[in-house]
Amino acid sequence: MAIDQPEDFTRICQLWQEIRDGLDDEWREELDWSYGKRVNTGTWAWDPIIKKLPAEKADRLGDVLNGPVFSCKGYEWPVHDGFPMVPIIQLDLKRCGEIGGVDLGSGLLQVWMGHGLFMGEDAYIRVIPAALVSNENLLPIPKIDPNINAFVPIDWALDEEHQIYDSGFAQQITGYKPRRFTTQLKHTIQDNFKINNVTSDEGISEKLKEFDKLIKANKKKWSPSNCHLFGTFYDIQYRADERDTPLFCFDSDYGIEWGGGTAQVFYKLNSDGGVSFSFDWSCF
Repeated sequence: MAIDQPEDFTRICQLWQEIRDGLDDEWREELDWSYGKRVNTGTWAWDPIIKKLPAEKADRLGDVLNGPVFSCKGYEWPVHDGFPMVPIIQLDLKRCGEIGGVDLGSGLLQVWMGHGLFMGEDAYIRVIPAALVSNENLLPIPKIDPNINAFVPIDWALDEEHQIYDSGFAQQITGYKPRRFTTQLKHTIQDNFKINNVTSDEGISEKLKEFDKLIKANKKKWSPSNCHLFGTFYDIQYRADERDTPLFCFDSDYGIEWGGGTAQVFYKLNSDGGVSFSFDWSCF
């Protein structure tokens, strides 16, 4: 992952350390809980370039967001409660790793959901080895029952009569836009506290005001909104420090609402050199 960051964010990090060093223990602990963890969430993200197309035209060997994905012998389309599961996303790990500058291995990462009440830990996650990914090995898409209780849209798999969102298109990720910076640091200190309550030191007060000014000037530009590769996310029911590193962040766009919230695919580099993946989502 790229370690460089915008000049204003570097200054924010510097100011934060100087502010902490100048506060008494009570206020240091208070601000650490509200801001300290969020200061560390600044990171780069890449928004996907999306092409909508009929499911039969989708490249099932590529990156897919809400559409038909790859399956083959040994990695058949998974089933839950007697019905085909619904794919959430498919990502080429080698390509993602090259973009983010991190070794994620190779193969196709797939995240699937079952039917009925869907919690993040219920997601089925697998990686199909790159050596198996070919058009020759590709299995047909199973027929998906329009009456299943799916959390994400399945219109791409249904005929027009059964489509709920009047959108029978799959969403192919054809590439990624230039990187942009994201952070969970979006509220100024003065949004929550009176500076003269936090400190009586004039020098620290000025640093607090500069800290706030930089956040206010950049919060829209550094917003974690939209779907993106890597980056960070809006903290609703959990913060970034409470989960592994985001690989892909979903906002309430591209046809997946998440109850008005967000969702993330996370990765973790293990001590044995392997990579593990997880999924979670939250809403207001």
